[in-house]
Amino acid sequence: MSTGKLVHGLLSPDATIQGILGNKIFPVQIPQKDAFPAMVYRHLSQDPTLLKDVKSPMDTVTMELTFYTKSYEDSMTLAGRCREILDFFTGTVNTVSVDKIRFLDQNDNDLVEGYGFFVTQQTYTIRLIR
Repeated sequence: MSTGKLVHGLLSPDATIQGILGNKIFPVQIPQKDAFPAMVYRHLSQDPTLLKDVKSPMDTVTMELTFYTKSYEDSMTLAGRCREILDFFTGTVNTVSVDKIRFLDQNDNDLVEGYGFFVTQQTYTIRLIR
């Protein structure tokens, strides 16, 4: 999936993200054997650009990032850094061509009782060039 190649290509090399998460960036869910902190990305929807006589040259993907951290401060640091890297990004990463990424929304949840972690979610739209 191109969303995963894009997320890993942009976020994995960053020193701030590496410092908090290491390599724990996963599609859809965190594997059972891995502990927190971690990040999950989800491809929520993909809408083509509708043209009359040709295939869609561009799709708009809605993607969600979810951060699971042991402190609210780490969650906010990750959220801020991801937004800084992703918002208004244009270019090609890991063979994925992007017209533009736009930040849409962020929400915070309280400490998840019994598990000891905070959850923060961000939503982005990605205009993928096909």
